Amino acid sequence: MVEAVSLVKRFGEVTAVDNLSFRVEKNEVLGFLGPNGAGKTTTMRMLTGYFTPTSGEVYINGISMVENPREAKRFIGYLPEHPTLYPDMRVEEYLRFVAELHGVKRMKERLDYVREVCSLSPVWSRLISQISKGFCQRVGLAMAIVHNPSVIILDEPTIGLDPEQIIETRNLIKTLGKEHSVILSTHILSEANMTCDRVMIINKGRLVGEGTPERLSENLRKKRNISLVVGSEVAKTLFSGIPVEIQKQEKLDDKFRLELSFPAEEDLCPELVRRITEAGISLYQMQEKKPTLEEIFLSLVKEAL
Repeated sequence: MVEAVSLVKRFGEVTAVDNLSFRVEKNEVLGFLGPNGAGKTTTMRMLTGYFTPTSGEVYINGISMVENPREAKRFIGYLPEHPTLYPDMRVEEYLRFVAELHGVKRMKERLDYVREVCSLSPVWSRLISQISKGFCQRVGLAMAIVHNPSVIILDEPTIGLDPEQIIETRNLIKTLGKEHSVILSTHILSEANMTCDRVMIINKGRLVGEGTPERLSENLRKKRNISLVVGSEVAKTLFSGIPVEIQKQEKLDDKFRLELSFPAEEDLCPELVRRITEAGISLYQMQEKKPTLEEIFLSLVKEAL
């Protein structure tokens, strides 16, 4: 479990993180989103003890990172955006070295595990200096989980990976989230949508949105957008007397697609169906269009600005 309480980090006159509080439970994957310079990496460095907060507190499994950093760090696995690897060591040698530093007991079992889940068999005996950037990223991920930490913090974990490796890494993160507390930052919003149980969006060091994409969508929406496929063109007068706007109407072969919007607090769908069918118009499809995570992200960041 991770808990951040009123975190503040200043560099001179610049406030990188401004009164940020959140909590991540066991068996949860939290996506940490924000534009460049939002304070994501600074926050992660405070969570892992690399930076000391200007004020505020971090607790890892109830242990204060400020007061007992050595004890708190025992529970953390950290993959920085640019993992520090030793190029003159072989992959197996390096991961064995990291495992020894963490006091791993079942050495062979853990090394076999990370070799398998991080797909490192092709480079297991090669020098780190001789492997690709994508494999280096996977070695960094293996480094973060080799000691089976209860809290895993990943800064841009899929940077440099090819599409197949990205899918494998997403699946691994989902698996890790079943038994660990996982925090990951990413610029790829679709990745957060597919991987995370919950997302946090920050801008200029402040929290501007938090929740599942569905919950953020509900909180953000001022209007509901409905798409319909009907049998004939619809006149605007059909919706007179109710607050419905026709945003778009287009012909689809022998049918028409209609896009409508109305205030989010109104449930006008039954009335729309009634008016359309009573007018003798066939209704083939009715679907609500919800904002994508990208739209939510842009809206919240612009609103904060």
